Amino acid sequence: MFILAALAGAGAWWLHRVLFPPDATVIRRLLVDAADAASVQAGESPLEKLGAVNRLVGSCTADVEILLHTPGMRANVIRGRDQLREAAAALRAAARAGEVTLVDIGIDVEPGRSRAIAQFIARARWDGAADELIQELKVELNRAEGSWKVRRVEPLPSLER
Repeated sequence: MFILAALAGAGAWWLHRVLFPPDATVIRRLLVDAADAASVQAGESPLEKLGAVNRLVGSCTADVEILLHTPGMRANVIRGRDQLREAAAALRAAARAGEVTLVDIGIDVEPGRSRAIAQFIARARWDGAADELIQELKVELNRAEGSWKVRRVEPLPSLER
């Protein structure tokens, strides 16, 4: 009888974790999906490109702000979903292939569970380039209507060696 109760309790716990995953798990999935949507697969059809852009834009709030700093180029700021959609579509049109991956994702959900900060290292390689772009990023996320969305992305200063 005790074993049956223990199995039922373990099953209930597992089901609760599947149906109601912790906020950090949901945020991690959102960030990894956004990185996947930012990646470009060789030979993508126009419909696949549009779908990826929409997935990326859909992971952000309407007033998203993304600060970009690429070495050797001036800093850029993307404000709002419309600018993000334009920039993502332009990148997909110009790149034949590229991959974005996230490493060492750390997530801190604030006590009210309506705001979170994520920090990670983003790695990107475009069109088979030998060098990859590596940038440590800080991402602010807001929870609205039950779902997490990216509100702000900014680079963290790197230490020169």
